[in-house]
This record gives sequence, C-alpha cells and structure tokens, in this order.
Amino acid sequence: MKLNKTFIGILLLSTMALVSCKKDWLDVNQDPETTSNVDPEFLIYTAQSEYATNRTTEIGLSGSMWTQLWASGASASVFRNPERYIFSVFTTGNTWRNHYPNSQKNLKFAIDIAENPESGPAKPNIAAQAKVMRALIFYTTTMLWGDVPYSQAINSDIDAPKFDRQEDILNGLLGELDAAIAQFDPNDVNVANDHYFAGNVPKWIAFAKSLKFRILMTMVDSDPSKQSEIQAMLAEGGMISSNAEAAEYGFYNESGHYNPNWNVLNTFAGGQNLFYFASEVTVETMKKYNDPRLNIYFFPGNDTTGIRGVEPGTSGDYDKDARISLNVVRPDAPERVFTYTEQLFLEAEAEFRFGSAVNADAKMRAAITNSMQYWGVDQTAIDAYLVTLPNLATQTPAQGLQLIAEQHWIASIDKPIEAWTNWRRLEFPALSLPDGATLGDIVRRLPYPPDEVNSNPNAPTQPSLDTKMWFDK
Repeated sequence: MKLNKTFIGILLLSTMALVSCKKDWLDVNQDPETTSNVDPEFLIYTAQSEYATNRTTEIGLSGSMWTQLWASGASASVFRNPERYIFSVFTTGNTWRNHYPNSQKNLKFAIDIAENPESGPAKPNIAAQAKVMRALIFYTTTMLWGDVPYSQAINSDIDAPKFDRQEDILNGLLGELDAAIAQFDPNDVNVANDHYFAGNVPKWIAFAKSLKFRILMTMVDSDPSKQSEIQAMLAEGGMISSNAEAAEYGFYNESGHYNPNWNVLNTFAGGQNLFYFASEVTVETMKKYNDPRLNIYFFPGNDTTGIRGVEPGTSGDYDKDARISLNVVRPDAPERVFTYTEQLFLEAEAEFRFGSAVNADAKMRAAITNSMQYWGVDQTAIDAYLVTLPNLATQTPAQGLQLIAEQHWIASIDKPIEAWTNWRRLEFPALSLPDGATLGDIVRRLPYPPDEVNSNPNAPTQPSLDTKMWFDK
C-alpha cells in the first residue's frame, strides 16, 4: 500500500489550534499584561489547555517516535525525522514558546492577581494551583532541555534570562511545591474553571505531592540525599491514591474538541491510522511477558506471526506491520498528565530501592492491575498475567529494577515524555540506535530553539544531543 505523503508536512501545524473541553475559554492570543479585569482562573485554565495540546500534538507525537515507544514506519518525514533524531525547529520552537511566553506568563500573571491586595481579597487556592502548574511545566521544560531559564524567567525587567542548572531548577521546584501545598485552603472558595479537578482542593494537594515525589525520584540517582525525603513521603502518604485523583485533561468526541492525535487521522486519513506504527521495542517487550494489552494497544497487519513491530527508523509495511490501535488514539482520549498507575509504579520503584521489596511487589502488581483495567483487560486475564511475574522479593537489585522499568514502559504507551525520562533514569527496556540515526548514542535531550539561542546571549553552547543531563548521570 502506498501513501501520498505530500500533505504530511503540515499535519502538526494543522492541529495546533487550542482544543478545549469548554467553549468559553480565554483567547490565548490576548496578552494578559495588557488585559484589564482578567479572572486569574481563566489564565490557569488556558495554561492547562496549551500544555495539554502541546503534549498531545507536537512534543507528544514526536516524543512517541524518538523514545521508540511508537514507530513512524517512515509514514511521513514529520514522524520519521524525530525518530532519527532530526528535530524540527517548529517542534522545539513552538514547545519553548508554549512553555515560556504563553503558559508561564499566564501563570505568573494569575499568581500576581491572586496575591495582590489591590486586586481584591486574596485568592489562595488560585495562587496555589498556578504554582503547581508552574512547577509541572518547568519540570517538563528541564526534562526536555536540561539547563533552561528559571530564576530569571518571565521577568519583564530581564531581556536575556540566565540558564539555570538543572539541579538548581529541580530543587527550586521542590520548594515551590511545598509552598503551594501549604497555601491551599480547603475553607476558601474553590476554583470553578479547572480542567483537572474542577477546583477540588484535596485532589490538588495530592497532585502536588505526587509531582514532588516524581521530581525526587528523578533527582535521587544524582543526589542520593533525596532518599530520605522519598522515604518520608512514602511513610506520610497523601499522594494520588485512586483514579479519581489522577490529573487528566479531557478531550471529547465532538468536532472542535477531539484529541489532537486522533484529529490528525480524522483530517488526513478518514479516521484510519495510516501514520502511527507499533514499535518493535514495545511489541517485543510485551511479548516477553505475554502481555494481554498487546491486542488492545495495536491492531495487526497480515503477518502470520501475529503482532509485528517496526524497527525504529525503518520503513513499515502497511500490509504486514502492526499499527497503534484506535483504542489508544481515539477522539475522546484524555491527555493523562499524572495517572494513578504512574504513582503506583514510582512507589514500587522507591520501595524496592529504599524500603521493602514485599511492599514494592504489591505496589507493582497494583500498578499493572490499574493499567490493565484502564485498557479493558478482564480480571481473569489480569490475574493470570500477575501469576507469571516473579516476586520482587526474590529478585536481585538489577533484576527487580528491570522488571519494574519494563512494566512501567508498557503502561506508558500514551505517555511518551514520562517514558523517556524513566528510560533515561533506568535504561530499560534495552534500546538500540534507530536506523539512520544522526547521533552516536540514544538521544538524551532536545536542541535549544534557534530563536532563543540567537536572541539570548546567556544561552549556553548546545551540548551534543546524546549527552546526559544532570539527573541522568
């Protein structure tokens, strides 16, 4: 089967229009600093929308390819290039702008309004929510680029902010999250316009604590002193503890509100998946464990051996190779910002490394169960699968981490940026250089956008893209 690829170069640009679950959101092209009487709730609401759309389209689709979570099958250069570590200046530039002059600017303005006595009564929950969102987006930014503007970012008095060290950024975010958690007031007015939790303060606090836990787990290999904080958080609890507390941005099976990944298929392929192939890495990892999600994540080609993945960087066969199913890419698929499954896997890893292997095993099995239930696996199949897994209490440190990491990878089929960060920390499953790769090793960071490099004299010299970041060393 041959596919006319002449239109593919505009795919991502066509899906960059902001998709919202409501119709009365703030115009994101409106400069908040010149806007009077802006409700800070809508600035947070807009930042959530922009962040979700970017994660789902540009950085999400490209990330699915460069992580080797999915494969392009050479369906289009816009997907094959990042798979081979050729990064579009539009993807990096749009994501940088999404994070800085768009989302972070809106969030800073929301905090300023909420905490400014001249704007009326203090709004602690609005300010705290904005601070949690600020930490979330800065965390994503540094996971993509490493050293980035932080301490001087979004400061109208500074035209060329310095690039802070990743270690300093992550430590700063821990402090910001602590301040936000302390600022939340369950007795104050809830925030109505909130994509994640509709203003539910206890859920926001749980999310903030989970985000802090994620950051600590990201840091601990390079800063072993974080182990004590991780252990304290495990003992204290209060993090995401159910699917009802998961942070998600909703898309809907309604024109104008579709999940942008599916909208690409809807617009250019009549709702069929002609672009997103199954990665050989993910398929073979799942086959290794005889995972029942295999036929849920992918729909097969005509290969007689069943589900066949595509080697990253190579051309796929539309007749024989498997592609990502419409269970994963569907019009109402949410952007899953922080799931209960992720929380359980992080706790399983933390328990295995710093606590009880018995507790770790229980957490890992709960994580797998939660993921399988989300994807519609019946309980009988779940129970049969769990029986086949070794107990973490019987595993060596290397064996146990590999098992947790590979199970977490499988569950991250629609969370490529988190999958990439976890792979850089743990390096499982085993990855090989994609065919046609432009680097000598697996990609570890994105290139800084040319616009930022050319306009900011404080921008550092670009490290090689296969150079490890601070957290990864």
